[in-house]
Amino acid sequence: MYIKVGPFNNGAPPALSAANMDQIETQYSEAVTDIGTHAALTTGTHGAGASTIATTANITTHSGLTTGVHGVCSGTVAKVVDIVATKLDDFTTLDDNTDLNSTTTEHGLLKKLNNVATNYMNGQGNWATPPSATLTVAETQVFNGNSPTAWTDLDLSGVIGANPAIVWLKVYSGAGGANISWAGFRINGDAEPTATATAYGSNIIHCGVADFIYVVVPTDANGIIEWITNLAKAITVDVVGYIK
Repeated sequence: MYIKVGPFNNGAPPALSAANMDQIETQYSEAVTDIGTHAALTTGTHGAGASTIATTANITTHSGLTTGVHGVCSGTVAKVVDIVATKLDDFTTLDDNTDLNSTTTEHGLLKKLNNVATNYMNGQGNWATPPSATLTVAETQVFNGNSPTAWTDLDLSGVIGANPAIVWLKVYSGAGGANISWAGFRINGDAEPTATATAYGSNIIHCGVADFIYVVVPTDANGIIEWITNLAKAITVDVVGYIK
């Protein structure tokens, strides 16, 4: 209902009189004029009220404004094109809170979390499990016979796989045989150590009759090592464990 000051009192009908009928007719004409011309207003003011509202023209052309001022309001707002073209890091410093954190359902400022505790983000920005070495302990015989007196390949790939690894070997000199004095082990293709009767370490050992000793030696990319003894005697070699 369109009501202006006049014979209507809080919406109650006026007393019937010629004066009141004239005033009602006048207000009706004014209302029709106000409503009919509202869309064309440029000031944003509706009728005689103190409040202002945007006109249809203002709303329609807002995206085309170049000054950032909407209608006759004193404030300014950013144009749509300005907002779209603004980079995130050009805004003010972010708050130190969890608002933009990634979760398993939201990306945030990071690739969305995959909820796998052992995954980490790699250099390509993908979640991945970091490479790690695994210790395997399982004793398996890889040689049983007379030991070589020249550097000879010993292929361990049937146990550890055709890949590089660090291997623990158990070398056993059988009972009743002669003392082999020493045995040497090295990565396949290495020119050192040369192995002598006095050069001992984790891969060059002394082994007497009915003795066993543990050796640590790396393999090549195919799981192969080399070994040598000073005498050709009955020897067994077991892989007891490896890391790869």
